[in-house]
Amino acid sequence: MKRAAAAIVLALIAAGRAADRGTTITGADLADGTGAALRRANVRFVSDRIVSVGDVTPQRGDTVIDGHGLVVAPGFIDIHNHSASALATDPAAETQVSQGITTLIVGPDGDSPWPIADYVAARRSAPASVNVGTFVGHATVRRQVMKDDFKRPARADEIARMALLVDQGMREGAVGLSSGLEYEVGGYADTAELVELAKVVARYGGVYMSHIRDEADKTFDALKEAIAIGEGADVAVQISHIKLGTVGVWHQASEAVALIEAARARGVDVTADAYPYNAWSSTITVLVPDKRYDHRPSVERALADVGGAANVLIVRHVAHPDYEFKTLAAIADDQHKTPVELFIQIVKDGGAGIVCTSMIDDDIRTFYRQPWVMVGSDGGIAARHPRGAGTFPRVLGRYVRDQQWLALPEAIRKMTSAPAARLRLEGRGRLQPGAIADIVLFDPKAIADRSTFTDPAVLAAGMTKVFVGGELVWDAGRATNARPGRVVMSGHTPAPTDAGAYGLVPDWGRLPAGMQFGEVPGMTIDAAGRVFAFTRAEPPVIEFDAAGKVLKTWGEKMFVWPHGIRVDRDGFLWITDGRARNGIGQQVFKFTRDGQLLMTLGTKGIAGDGRDTFNSPTDVAVAPNGDIFVSDGHVNSRIVKFAKDGTFITAWGKRGDGPGEFNVPHTIFFDSRGRLLVGDRSNRRIQIFDQDGRFLDQWTQFGSPSGIFIAPDDTLYVVDYNDRMALFVGSAKDGSIRTISRQVLAEGVAVDSRGSIYVGETVTGHLGDLVTGHTVKKLIVK
Repeated sequence: MKRAAAAIVLALIAAGRAADRGTTITGADLADGTGAALRRANVRFVSDRIVSVGDVTPQRGDTVIDGHGLVVAPGFIDIHNHSASALATDPAAETQVSQGITTLIVGPDGDSPWPIADYVAARRSAPASVNVGTFVGHATVRRQVMKDDFKRPARADEIARMALLVDQGMREGAVGLSSGLEYEVGGYADTAELVELAKVVARYGGVYMSHIRDEADKTFDALKEAIAIGEGADVAVQISHIKLGTVGVWHQASEAVALIEAARARGVDVTADAYPYNAWSSTITVLVPDKRYDHRPSVERALADVGGAANVLIVRHVAHPDYEFKTLAAIADDQHKTPVELFIQIVKDGGAGIVCTSMIDDDIRTFYRQPWVMVGSDGGIAARHPRGAGTFPRVLGRYVRDQQWLALPEAIRKMTSAPAARLRLEGRGRLQPGAIADIVLFDPKAIADRSTFTDPAVLAAGMTKVFVGGELVWDAGRATNARPGRVVMSGHTPAPTDAGAYGLVPDWGRLPAGMQFGEVPGMTIDAAGRVFAFTRAEPPVIEFDAAGKVLKTWGEKMFVWPHGIRVDRDGFLWITDGRARNGIGQQVFKFTRDGQLLMTLGTKGIAGDGRDTFNSPTDVAVAPNGDIFVSDGHVNSRIVKFAKDGTFITAWGKRGDGPGEFNVPHTIFFDSRGRLLVGDRSNRRIQIFDQDGRFLDQWTQFGSPSGIFIAPDDTLYVVDYNDRMALFVGSAKDGSIRTISRQVLAEGVAVDSRGSIYVGETVTGHLGDLVTGHTVKKLIVK
């Protein structure tokens, strides 16, 4: 037995030692990703984490890599990559890892995988050699909503449905919203549409990345639009592949920089990326901004703008593969056609992919020298442009070593910590203890791109080793079989979950012997601090003081299905009874605080959708002028407005998911500006209206908003009933969320003048080890 025990101990010790074995790169010049000067340093990592950087001694059992004469840097992050589908068929991603790319971000230019959740799941189940993250594409969600009828501005209801999809994409892991406003689907959207969708992204701390509306003669107008979207939505803006792509705007990079610098100076968070080539790649139709592809003057002007048909290289044409890697001028000459005639025919035959040489080095250099311009490829696996296989080595070889446009540490920063910070990718982009071990080792004297416009897939030279999550994926000119790539996300949530901001008051609201709660869907509080719980048990109305002592109960056998309870500015109680039975119910009541009935709305015991009938009314709110608003929610999906004497004024809404349409308008409350907030529970949003029923805005960052309370300072409290099961605290001014508490399973909520929160729980469930529900709780600010 002793021998067996000793053997077990020795085995555990050996396993522990093996777990501590790492890899140490020695003697390399360290570019840590921050832009700091190179310094000689060792880097040690164990498993997927860097454990030490600097004067590091390799540990016993470590794999030691001699880095003398080489540069060690964080893995490169390609913020604009088109390998979304290719990662499934080419998981080795040789054209990417041979450049030193360890993380690529897909879904740019408005075109993304959909649904995001399915793409994320697929990449996790079949990982590649590289990490991957994705944007949600504007054109992707626009096509989901507008189908083939996209050649027009979207209506307000369509924008609202797109916003729900953008919100879904963000919740499922997207890093932001991308647009391609020079392309066919996205190009018909107006600025207002983009602002509304970008507002959704802003609430998650995401990025709005745009292939702007024009990269040619109207570049400056397009840049101004992108900046306006950033200002209108209060969102971070990333200009994709910034360029000046026609003869008419050459040598104006300094003016473009000045325009962006002015926006940055007034607080607009604008950055950009660029690729190191004087030729862009896209579809042939992009050449014609007015989209009149069969209009000869438009085509002739478009070709002149890029310096002529000799600058247009056909790289993909399904109908005529024999055209590929020939210029439009050469093909036209062979066929004895004019370039304009050939262009029109190519578009009729299904279009083509092109590479167009229409930029100049002076402008590229000016952009790259801006600290807010990153390196991005706009390429990817199997790209028919040399940037797909050569972008990052080309910057390091041609523009750093040979032409000295940039210092090496600054170029590395543009490839690593700058995009990591932009996308909020924690633990990536820097070589420091605790960071994820995405690491490249390259020869600064040999690093070079070798891909060309006629042979775009030739692999780069000079990249010695590439590690992704601590695993070697590229080794001395060849890919390994390792597939350690992960799905990366910004780590964004609408707000940090912070149960510690509030503390539960133990045993608050304990009932006397013989009484019990049913479901508690309604809570309210009056100016004197009396708390009213509306419970589906007898008696249905229970009054507490601030300490949780029961003061009074009343309402026995008056209600069928208690739901909403509110106190108005004059101290009167308003109650909704949501069902009918035995000739009672389906009404809204006004009581004194002591339970004396003053007014009823609705026909007693009768369900309907007329002026004097309800069908499952859920909540009530009284405007400052005394007008009464009822959310007639579970069945009728409408808001009904009455004068203070009970006279019907109007009703609006129907079942649907557009603006002013509802799917269970469950809770309502007025903010300090007199706007009516409606918790549209099954549509997973809060809609905002003026008092005449005009739709103003919507917030889609909630789960299933079931209870709303707004304090006089516009602090917003929202409880989620059956989705996230949480209490959200934020601002009624813009819907932003400051904190989330998961200590409640609540449907009703009320808040006193000290910020203490009272909730009514209708569902039962587990909060940690505690079984909870069918009770009332008080939370206080810690």
